[in-house]
Amino acid sequence: MDIKERRRSALAEGDQITADLCDIVISGQDSDGTGTVLGHPCTVQDAEAELDQTTCECGQWSGVPCGWRGPSEQMVVVEFMPEVLRESHRAARNSGQYPHNGAVHITVERKCAQLIIANDPDWAAIL
Repeated sequence: MDIKERRRSALAEGDQITADLCDIVISGQDSDGTGTVLGHPCTVQDAEAELDQTTCECGQWSGVPCGWRGPSEQMVVVEFMPEVLRESHRAARNSGQYPHNGAVHITVERKCAQLIIANDPDWAAIL
């Protein structure tokens, strides 16, 4: 997705911060060398760095939103089986294969992935 598509998507989702960051990258720097996001000065480099940040999705497993946000290099993909599907897989004596088995893939920070695996070793795996 290019930066203009990302801006349109952010606006459609009501994510004004991301849309503002995209605007700074698209338009370049203002005459004073900065743009503004929520009233704070932001350079093009700052905006690009912030747009490269990824949010941890471990809350899909835990039910509690995760506040971690950082570079995608620190992320891994975890596959887990939702609780609601586990009993039928136990009865069938297998867990099937993704995506037809109902498993979920989430992108999470490495420490969150380790926590998921430690607490749910039979139903989660780092891919």
